[in-house]
Amino acid sequence: MLPRQRNLQSRSRALCNRLLSASLLSIAAYSASQYKNLRGSLDTTSSPHHNHTIIDIISATSFQINSETGKIKFPKNITTVVLDVGARHSDYLSVLEKETDPTVALILIDPLPDSSIPLMKRVAEFSMQNWEGGESFLDQDKSNQVFLLRAAVGENEGIANLNVASAPACTSILQTSALNEFWCAQSSRSIKVPIITFDGLLGLLPEGIKQIHVKIDTEGADLAVLRGASKTLQRIDTVVIECNTDTANKTFRDDECKESHALEYMKERNFKNAHVDGQGDLVNIFFARDDYHGPLPGYLLRGGLTFHKFYQELATSHKN
Repeated sequence: MLPRQRNLQSRSRALCNRLLSASLLSIAAYSASQYKNLRGSLDTTSSPHHNHTIIDIISATSFQINSETGKIKFPKNITTVVLDVGARHSDYLSVLEKETDPTVALILIDPLPDSSIPLMKRVAEFSMQNWEGGESFLDQDKSNQVFLLRAAVGENEGIANLNVASAPACTSILQTSALNEFWCAQSSRSIKVPIITFDGLLGLLPEGIKQIHVKIDTEGADLAVLRGASKTLQRIDTVVIECNTDTANKTFRDDECKESHALEYMKERNFKNAHVDGQGDLVNIFFARDDYHGPLPGYLLRGGLTFHKFYQELATSHKN
């Protein structure tokens, strides 16, 4: 090959390499731009360093969340939300199954599979009312009225052991006390469950919700559940909890709710209106927020609810 030809070939090769390098840089820049756009369109996070919380994940798989507000998209008729924590067989759901109320949304919360799986079936049946089958959509009102969260509620969000007791009704996130002598509270195994807080959950409720009513039965952890509402407790109108009495000489679980502790805690947070109903070594305590004047939704005044008497008496007191 002549020197001139070799020089021309070398220059051509160098030009090709520069063009190839430029093309690769352009492709890389375009790919990075497309990746950035894709991340933005998927809205994976508002910040590349954001870590999703447990309530973020649970809510996204349990509710329709408004992509603009981050709040639950309830049907427009919903004005009242009822939370049944430790739902088990849920008489609140039973009442709604018998006679629906389009103004009420019911959120059932139960971490135990033996309770939550039967509830899941009932929630599905309720949500599929008016469904025509096939490729048709579900009724958007019915399918967004009753929800089930397979989680526990506590003072802090996280993952914890759920101590499965000798009977499902006695299962708790609290450890069985070494002083316990009650067969039902004995635990032989535990399972991992997610813990959410009321602050996280109530923070998802839109401002249009006018009333929030809560029942808690978590086998000793009821006060811990309320402590997890440090920012949102004042949005709640009525609360029903179960605690150990101060006079009982029995201890079932470590750090369990005590009657006097619950009364003092709620009194300091504008829930002085309380009624205590004894049931052996335990008590049910009914709270209404001091500035709550009703009226109670008709759904809570129907027969069939375990705490129907409490709601009825509260409704009567507001009329006087």
